Amino acid sequence: MGMNRLAVRLAAAVAALWVADAAAAALDPGRIAAIDKAAAAFVTLGKEAYKTGAAPRQSDPQVDKLLATVCDTTGLNQGNAPTFAQIDALNDWLLRLTQVGTVYLLAGTGIADATKTDALDDAVKAKIAANTVAFAPEIGRYIDAELAVTQAEIAAILAHMTEDPPLFATAKARAGLVRLRTGLVRTLAGVVTTMPVTGLDPKWPAARIPALTAISPVAAAFLTPEDRQQLHDMAAVTAEKVSDKSAKAGLAQFAKTLAP
Repeated sequence: MGMNRLAVRLAAAVAALWVADAAAAALDPGRIAAIDKAAAAFVTLGKEAYKTGAAPRQSDPQVDKLLATVCDTTGLNQGNAPTFAQIDALNDWLLRLTQVGTVYLLAGTGIADATKTDALDDAVKAKIAANTVAFAPEIGRYIDAELAVTQAEIAAILAHMTEDPPLFATAKARAGLVRLRTGLVRTLAGVVTTMPVTGLDPKWPAARIPALTAISPVAAAFLTPEDRQQLHDMAAVTAEKVSDKSAKAGLAQFAKTLAP
């Protein structure tokens, strides 16, 4: 049985955790250190949210500043884009984004650690749906940043696959690529299938389109034909469900880029 849209979104939120053992050694160490510090402070503020349902809101200037630090991807995919040597830093950044995002997704669910949950019952899925609506501004901010950092990581890997093919010929490297592809599919599927959640402002899906559009060319180059077709079909279905015309058009273009 396939995962429903809420389970996909939660799976996407934790998909990057398998790379969390790497240290951030590049991509401007000062910037990564600031992201680490801000994420830690945010997690501390939201440590009881899984029980209380009261996650930190960006209307609080302190929270807004922390989110700005963790989620600001300005310049990341422009000019001197990150290289393969900076993958560790990108992985670290994705981990911090995941920590922030799951505070909102799991607020009030009673689940402190999504990685230790084998399955979600209907009540938890319903709560995650409600959280997506209740914390839509913050979750949107997290999703956009997640897509941008993921885009940078996949682009760096694609470039290095061309520059140094033997590096990716080992069994370990091939297994790593499979995990990355699985994680990318989950991330993109999570974004697409969250768009029709009942109660979201119709403009919320449209606001996700720029980041989704930006990542689509590298996703098309990196994923398997089967993966691309799966995401194409998801996007086509979602385009029929959302009401905003720009969201419909963006999803249609995303689908076409992945599987013309």
